[in-house]
Amino acid sequence: MTATVQASGRSVAPAGSPTSRVRQVGCAVAMVLAPWGFVVTNATYAWAIRDGGGDETGAQALALAGSYPTLLRVGLVAGMLGCLLLIPAVMGAFRLAPASRLVLAGGSLMIAGYVCYFGVLATNFSILAMAERGGPVADFAAVIDASRSDTWSRRPPAVRGSAGKGAAAR
Repeated sequence: MTATVQASGRSVAPAGSPTSRVRQVGCAVAMVLAPWGFVVTNATYAWAIRDGGGDETGAQALALAGSYPTLLRVGLVAGMLGCLLLIPAVMGAFRLAPASRLVLAGGSLMIAGYVCYFGVLATNFSILAMAERGGPVADFAAVIDASRSDTWSRRPPAVRGSAGKGAAAR
């Protein structure tokens, strides 16, 4: 039977529990490796746009993905791994930080943000697939532009400010 020890108002697994060493090592490894995923992601993107490329429009995104498909794929996978590794890193930081609602709220929001970033990175694989397939590039670019300007991908009216409040009142 595993007992818990009360330390400063929070429940902590005892040092001799069978999984405590695995959790400590896993947390430490995740804390070290997670940021490097984002470093690789940003470095690959910076390398891909070094000659003035970009991804502001669908046509530009397709041209960038067509020019550097392997580089962008490496960056996307590294970023997604960084997002996944950040979850156990933050969970481990919960154990190190004093027990408070503010720490819990901040860590939870950080995890939620990186889970959303994981989803944003995952959408770029469809752009890579379109660029590698070839075909009607103008149609593919129109699809990418339409998906980025979709109503559900825009900010809600309450966030946009006074223009959004006037539109919501009508």
